[in-house]
Amino acid sequence: MDGAVRDLHVSPDGQHLWVTLAHGGLKVIDLRTRQLSTVPTVGCPVYFAFAPIGRRLYVSYQCGGPGGHNGHDAIEIIDEPRRAPLSARAGPPLVGSHLAVSPDEEHLWADTHDACISPQYDQIDCPSGRGSVLHVMRASTLELLSSIRLPSVPGGAVPLFFPDGSRLAILSSGVHVVDRALGTVEEMFPLGAVSAAFTPDGKRFFVAGHTERALFEFVPGPAPDAALFNGIGTHWTGDGTTNDVVSSMHATAGQPAGFEPGRLGYAMAFDGSTAGLEFGSRLDVSIIDGPATYAAWIKPRRIGSPMIIAHRTTASGWQFSIGVDGRPAFCLADTDAAIGCGRGGVRARQALSPNEWRHVAVVRTETRVALFIDGEFEGGVALDGYQPPAPHEYGTRPETRFAAGPGGPDRYIGLLDEIVMFRRALSGDEISRLMRATTVGR
Repeated sequence: MDGAVRDLHVSPDGQHLWVTLAHGGLKVIDLRTRQLSTVPTVGCPVYFAFAPIGRRLYVSYQCGGPGGHNGHDAIEIIDEPRRAPLSARAGPPLVGSHLAVSPDEEHLWADTHDACISPQYDQIDCPSGRGSVLHVMRASTLELLSSIRLPSVPGGAVPLFFPDGSRLAILSSGVHVVDRALGTVEEMFPLGAVSAAFTPDGKRFFVAGHTERALFEFVPGPAPDAALFNGIGTHWTGDGTTNDVVSSMHATAGQPAGFEPGRLGYAMAFDGSTAGLEFGSRLDVSIIDGPATYAAWIKPRRIGSPMIIAHRTTASGWQFSIGVDGRPAFCLADTDAAIGCGRGGVRARQALSPNEWRHVAVVRTETRVALFIDGEFEGGVALDGYQPPAPHEYGTRPETRFAAGPGGPDRYIGLLDEIVMFRRALSGDEISRLMRATTVGR
């Protein structure tokens, strides 16, 4: 064969061996007759990934590949039984490297190698920061869904899916456990060069440290589940309805403009044409009286005008909103304390961006109110001077509303998904786990 072998794939029937040879092309060996045949390609095929259900073979390229160019190499999908190319895509920063297909065959993860690191490439469309970059693509079409920068990963990563599909082991100077949906590193085991493998049942994970000359065994824990959280009071999933799946606090009036794909199932979509959703005077979790947590996935369509995510009317109410500058904020009404709406309440340090999903949470403890974005603390205000209103001050017609202010102003334009309220203050770690329990990769 011409060139060094870069990767191998054995057909499911055990009769053919696929071989990538980079400059030497793509070959198939008939294991019965030992006959060698060439599969026509453009560029230098390097690595394989295989989707057994759809019988699709994914090939990463260097030297451009079909339609690619320097630093933006292609990935090709081949119908494995017929040896026929189905499609190819190039454009995102990529220098042909390792691939991984999710067990449900919905997503393809591709390491970019040094496309976003080396100065020899233009690095156009690389996410900001330092560290390895992996692309998440729709496996059926190779549509780019997101590009994830992993600062803790130095470069040249090998993605390996957990058998249940919830996480990936990224092999690069050790093992980095990455949440499939959020693209965040959950755990890191710093080692030198490593090889790794799961048992078929996914209950054990073996890692060989080349430098350490040692074999490590890990027992993966279960993927997060929202049902594991105590104290949940209400949960609006947005999966085609405005119903509360926990305590039946359903919307009493109004409808979103529609329902669109969200972080988990569908999400409620608002276009500013309605006055939001009304839930009447009922509120099963009240943040004005004691510890509570309100959280949601939000995806604003635009930034630049004030928009209300949720609020409770009357003088004893509260407001959860996005400011003109794009920063989420929360305040309590009818108080001169720093948390009061007249004093600004608590505001996040960072601004949201249009058309990006972010997880935002408000946590009230006995002593303060804090904001979290994507599980990270964004700011807090002490409750010094705040006194919960007396029962007779609660108002005769309080109303909870999503996506608009009282009477309809400051309407929210965007998506809301997985709105959850808890009767206790969640910790930062619990908020991070809540994120993972209310999302899948998109």
